[in-house]
Order: sequence, then structure tokens, then C-alpha cells
Amino acid sequence: TTDPSRRVEVFLIDVNGALFTGRALEEVGAHVRGYNSRSIGICMAGRDRFTGAQWLQLAANVRSLQKKFPAARVVGHRDLDPKKRCPCFDVAGWLYAGVASAREVAPLIAGVRERAERIRNAELARFATSLDALAPSEREAVEALTKGIVAKLLHEPTVRLKDSAGSSQGDRLATSLAELFDL
Repeated sequence: TTDPSRRVEVFLIDVNGALFTGRALEEVGAHVRGYNSRSIGICMAGRDRFTGAQWLQLAANVRSLQKKFPAARVVGHRDLDPKKRCPCFDVAGWLYAGVASAREVAPLIAGVRERAERIRNAELARFATSLDALAPSEREAVEALTKGIVAKLLHEPTVRLKDSAGSSQGDRLATSLAELFDL
């Protein structure tokens, strides 16, 4: 369930990246038998297809918890209980690769590019009657021109986001980008 009041974990990250608190940090969770009194559970809504916003929120949440509990180990439920299958990714590998690495911002970047392409296509469709009068070579020039403008506008933000992934600046940029583009 995505109802945070019914969660057994302390935190739930919804598909839009929203972070919900199911239990207070001081409360004992019910996420991994034998470890509940000394662990904090984080659940991401969904099975094995998480959104860029979820990965970013997970990264921010883990970093925040690591500041509060610097000696804590970060593991998945399945690392503590062989009967558990969640999460469906290697937590240690994810953490080692760098929380909020370029791989994690890739879905966000793809979302921004997809949104820009939808806008570009919608604007071309809006002017379709005017563009229909163009010769095929002129129509191709308009396509190339609009694609080039979109690519140039997104190039520098994309490079900066990838270069700063894994840092607090990268998190701020990613959060801002997700918010500005409503992703």
C-alpha cells in the first residue's frame, strides 16, 4: 500500500519522489524480523521499476540518515533476511557506485529530454497548417532547427547535472530540475 499511515517501514518514497513518514525514527518498525529494533526501513513504491524522482529521494534520504547515524550500515531487506526479495537492486553496489550517481540521474535527464521533445512536437503541430506550405527541404530545415535549439538548450544543464551527480550540488540541481519540469 502507498498509504503512509499503514506502512511498516519508517519511510515510504512514492513514485513521484514524495517522502512519507510511516513511523517515527524512535518507533520500532516491522520490516525485517530480528532487526526491527535496530534498523530503519525505507520502502520505494513499485516493484522493480523506480522513477528518477524516487532514486533522487532515496539518495537524499540515505545521506540524511547517514549524517544522523554515521556508524550505520546501509543494506537491503534481502541482505538481512534471505526470505525477503526486496529491494530488487544491490544496495551495496548502489551505495558503492555513489548515491545519486550519473546512472541515477539518467532517468531524470531522459524525462526532461522527453518533455522538451513533446513540447517541440506540439508546437510544430500547432503550426502545421503554416508549415504544410513549405517545400520538403524547408520542412526538414525547420525540423533540424527546432531539434538543434532543444539540444543546445538542454546540453549544458545535462552536462552540469551529470558532472555534479553524487554531490550536494548535484542533488540540488536534480531536485530543481525535477520540480521545474514537473517530473
